[in-house]
Amino acid sequence: MDVVNSSDYAMYKSAVARVLNDSEQLPSLSGITQDIRHALVRSDSCAHSLSKVIERDTELSQLLLRYASSVMMHNYMPPQSVFDVVRILGVAQVERVTMLHAVKALFSGNTQAYTRVFAAAWDRLITKASMSALIAKKVGLVAPDYALLGSLLSEVGTLAVLSVFKSGDLPVPDRDTYVALCREFAKSLGIALLQKWEMDEEYIQLVRQVGNWQAAEHDPFGLIDVINLGLYHSLKARMTANRLPPISHLAAYQKLTEKHSAITDTNELEIVVIHRDDIRAIADSLY
Repeated sequence: MDVVNSSDYAMYKSAVARVLNDSEQLPSLSGITQDIRHALVRSDSCAHSLSKVIERDTELSQLLLRYASSVMMHNYMPPQSVFDVVRILGVAQVERVTMLHAVKALFSGNTQAYTRVFAAAWDRLITKASMSALIAKKVGLVAPDYALLGSLLSEVGTLAVLSVFKSGDLPVPDRDTYVALCREFAKSLGIALLQKWEMDEEYIQLVRQVGNWQAAEHDPFGLIDVINLGLYHSLKARMTANRLPPISHLAAYQKLTEKHSAITDTNELEIVVIHRDDIRAIADSLY
């Protein structure tokens, strides 16, 4: 099917291009998210004052409680309050989970058609991010919550593409048209969005590198490697394996130690296959 040459695609493309060319049309982080980010970097912030700011957002408070009680943090006693969460997770992890919540809240919609497409997109991104987090946890060289947020932000442009149709001025595109729009615009929109949010340059680099199986091939094992391994396995799970190289060809795989590099007969990392329940549990804690 040649959606790119259709008149409908031209209409959708024009709408997305207008947003890309005007950063003011890109969504901004909510006021509460910005308040939390500011509180996190203040030198006089303490767990008590930070928890009070977070408690203003009930959904975020519940998400942090679920996350801190999940398999990601199973070495700790389950927290009973937001104060416990801040004390257990620490500032860096709280900031990353806060950003994850902010992204979901920012791009969620109200109409049935939009919600259906968003739910499918969010499920894909969260599953991929949970795979990256699990790999990070097992390999031990990248913080799992860092991998979680990095994986999500590396494809935030796909949500930005969808958000163009949130207002209802145009009908939500069908799946093939949406995929084509993402291929054309997602990286550029993702970079513009992260720059608007003043995210660290490392996250912006992830947008540029994700899906490049030879990215950072001469660097030590790092964030992009965890995210590309998560992406690889999520693509395998979505039955696109015929378009993937053998996992052994990935720069990220070649950096793994023997302890973590075992491959199953399905050409997947053994640490992913035997921990699928944990991956699902991580994903479930983020809804």
